[in-house]
Amino acid sequence: MGIFDKFFKNASSESKFVYTPKSEQEAWVAILYACAGAEGNVSDVEIEKISSVVVLKTLFNPYKTQLVPTLFKPVIDAFKQVGSKALIDSSAPLIADENKATLFCLVFDLLLADGTLGEGEKEIAEYLIEKLNLDSGIAEKIIEVLLIKNKYAVVIRG
Repeated sequence: MGIFDKFFKNASSESKFVYTPKSEQEAWVAILYACAGAEGNVSDVEIEKISSVVVLKTLFNPYKTQLVPTLFKPVIDAFKQVGSKALIDSSAPLIADENKATLFCLVFDLLLADGTLGEGEKEIAEYLIEKLNLDSGIAEKIIEVLLIKNKYAVVIRG
């Protein structure tokens, strides 16, 4: 232990950013945003898709009048601080079992939104399957169906 550790040890441990979603709805937005940002940026098309999920899913009905401040702002701020995997780590436990397959389907569709499926996107999809404890057979079926649906529009990189 160096002389400065005595003075600065607590300050550095206190400055670590921790994100915890306040609801399952915020956890959905966090996971969708984290996966969209898996390769470093979130495109306008991906933001539109996330927004349409929030508008269309009945799960979000209580939040429809306060979407941006209540759900998106804390997620975007947290993403900048901790990145995709940490955002998923803190959000996955809040997803109800009956919603996990639906969320993964929406995430994978989101990953295909720009017409490419990169290595980072494949990696984040696998990570999400693990963190949601999603049955691999269900995940494979979702992937298969969405790849067939988009077969002429998707380029798989990596």
